[in-house]
Amino acid sequence: MKRVVTRALIVVAAILGIVFAHLGVLSDGRSMIAKSVSHEVTVLSVGDPSEAVSANTNRIKGDCVGTTLTLYVNDRKLIEVDDRELTSGGVGLAVESADVIFDNFRVRAPRQ
Repeated sequence: MKRVVTRALIVVAAILGIVFAHLGVLSDGRSMIAKSVSHEVTVLSVGDPSEAVSANTNRIKGDCVGTTLTLYVNDRKLIEVDDRELTSGGVGLAVESADVIFDNFRVRAPRQ
C-alpha cells in the first residue's frame, strides 16, 4: 500500500527564490519545518502528531522572526527552530496531494 503524504504549507521565500522555508502540517497530524536551498530539501524539525490539528479546519500560523521559525496550529505552538540561513524573504502558499482551501491569508511584519 502506497502512503500518500499530504502537506499544507506556509512557504517563506528568500532572495532570488533559491532558499525557502517550509512550515506546515503533514496528513498524519505532525508539524514540520524544512528548508530548500538550491532545490535540496533539509528537514529541520518534525513534531509528533498533535490533537491541536483538526481533521477539518485548521488555523496555521508561521512566525519567521530573525533566525527563528515557529509553527502554530489553532493558536498552539507546535515546533520552533533556529536557522541562520533564512533571515528575510517573501511569503507564499503551497499544497501537496490534497484539496485545500486557504481563507483569510494575512502577512504582517514582526512586532518589535
